Order: sequence, then structure tokens, then C-alpha cells
Amino acid sequence: MTLYWKEILKTLAEMLPVLVGGLCAIIGGFLSTWYLSKKARRIRMEETIGEKQVEIYKDALAVIGYLSSLLFQGTLEDSLDFISERDKWFWDSRVFLPQKFADNWVSIKLNLRKIVRMEKSHKDESDISDIETYINQLTDEAQKEILNALNLPPITVHRLPKS
Repeated sequence: MTLYWKEILKTLAEMLPVLVGGLCAIIGGFLSTWYLSKKARRIRMEETIGEKQVEIYKDALAVIGYLSSLLFQGTLEDSLDFISERDKWFWDSRVFLPQKFADNWVSIKLNLRKIVRMEKSHKDESDISDIETYINQLTDEAQKEILNALNLPPITVHRLPKS
């Protein structure tokens, strides 16, 4: 080998660590950027889902609170109409709602249908009363489920003690 080629090989040998280091830096920079953008997208998606979920929970609290009041002050048919009018809201929101809330919502609706049919056919009052009590329990559970999901305590009503 001539001196010329020896010089070229020596120069290449000296440059090899620099080239490998540069290549590693390029690959590391690419992987770092890729990972950070992937993580940022996931965080953005979770924030969007969280914002939507809080909005749905707020609506769920309002709806279940109004239903609870309607069950106490209105007729059972009014309550059934109210819950039926919110079918689209429920099914559109279903993916964001806690499972127990969804189970209770469907159970409340089915039990309201049953009790309204029983009232129309003049069934035994004690059966109707038992189902009404059960519907109220389901409504309370549904409300508590949303409150728990939001880490909110239930509202405590304080009354003046009797003397």
C-alpha cells in the first residue's frame, strides 16, 4: 500500500468515532422527538376526554337531581316522560359515564315503565310502593356514583334540632 492510501485510512479511522457519534446523535434526536410528540398527543387526548367527562358528569348530576326531585314531587308518568326525553343524551354520553350510573339509569327507566303499567292496571299498592322505594334507592346510588367520580361529597342538609 502506498503512503497515500495509508494516510486516507488513518484519517478515516480517526473520523469513524465522530461519524458514529453524529449518527447516534441523529438517531437519538429523532427518537426523542418522536417519543415526546407521541406522549404530548396522548396527554392532549386525555385532557380532551377529561374535559368532556366533567361536562357529562355535570349534566348527569343535574339530570339525576331533577329526576330525584320529580320522583318526590311529581307523578311517576312525569318521571318516566322526563327520563325518556333524555334517552338521546344518555346514549350519547354513555361512553363517558360510570358503569354503575348507566346500570342504574336503565334500571330506573325500566322500573318506572313497570310501575306506570301497574298503576294503570290498578295493581296492589304495596308492590307499587316497594318499586317506588327501589327507584329512589337507584336514583340516590346513581347520584352518589357521579359525586364519587368527581370526588365531591354529597350535600348534607342540616335541620334545627327539635327541643
